[in-house]
Amino acid sequence: MEHRPSTKQVVEAIAGRPNLGVVAGISYLHYNHHDLREIAEYLTKWTRKSLKVLSGYEPFYPNEYSI
Repeated sequence: MEHRPSTKQVVEAIAGRPNLGVVAGISYLHYNHHDLREIAEYLTKWTRKSLKVLSGYEPFYPNEYSI
């Protein structure tokens, strides 16, 4: 999405505001090596972490077998 800020931009925008957090994610179909590396870096730095798999935004079902 071209009009959406990057995870880095959001993290920088809320710096110094401990009452706010960031939810970051990537699309299974539209990611690149940089996206994965950036998310991995944030996961090592953040104190609270979680993973949410929201399959409604991808054109397949979570239990669909694909090669």
